[in-house]
Amino acid sequence: QHLRVESYDISLDLSTAATDAKTFTSTSVIKFSCTTPGYNTFIDAVAESIISASLNGTPVDTSSYDGTTVHLQNLQAENELVISMNALYSTSGEGLVRSVDPVDNEVYLYSQGETAYIRKMYACFDQPSLKAEFTFHVKAPSKWEVISNYSTANKESAGDFVTWNFKTTPRISSYATAVVAGPYAAVRDVYKGTKEIPMAIYCRKSLSEHLDSDEIFALTRQGFDYFEKVFGLTYPFEKYDQIAVVDFNWGAMENIGAVTFKEDLFV
Repeated sequence: QHLRVESYDISLDLSTAATDAKTFTSTSVIKFSCTTPGYNTFIDAVAESIISASLNGTPVDTSSYDGTTVHLQNLQAENELVISMNALYSTSGEGLVRSVDPVDNEVYLYSQGETAYIRKMYACFDQPSLKAEFTFHVKAPSKWEVISNYSTANKESAGDFVTWNFKTTPRISSYATAVVAGPYAAVRDVYKGTKEIPMAIYCRKSLSEHLDSDEIFALTRQGFDYFEKVFGLTYPFEKYDQIAVVDFNWGAMENIGAVTFKEDLFV
């Protein structure tokens, strides 16, 4: 009731994901307002440790960090929080999941934010009602694909790594944000209805020969046609990617613009 979150600018360093199975660096820059200056609150941040945190330019005391929560004191009407953490890769389908393909030993990552797991990937006010705009920056090996809710604004290459800078989303809930990264095989198409919607399907390289992309794209087009007619609404987002992922606890997850599917139900 006291907070309105304006924006998140999130940087994930996944450059060591191929060799480091445990941690990655996650930095959130969060702009938010508070109806009651002087109010105290907290932010969700599930990590191995907090690297640094500052609120409106003043260091935040994280000496009592309990592994899940960072307490924020004396908010102003307008606030900027910068918080970096050593986040943990997940093997249980919660947060940023890391898996190794047994066929070729390639490493694959995908995020799972529902119900309250996106706080394991980046620090956030992890409540569905506290929507915000999100901008992601992801550093990854140059041979990888990186997918998020919106399309790539630009890429910056440096040696064996590329930083993917994504376009800013509209206001969405934190649990519906997504980052998927790895040497995924991709097939692309376009839906042409009320508007043109770029579509893509991703799966592990070792499964790509078994992917029936024609059927999936056909069903997707039929879905867009049907829902446009029934609701009189055009799909409101910029693109529609579908990704087959492993070790998934659900049938699928409706991340905005980057829907993940349980692999053996999709390929």
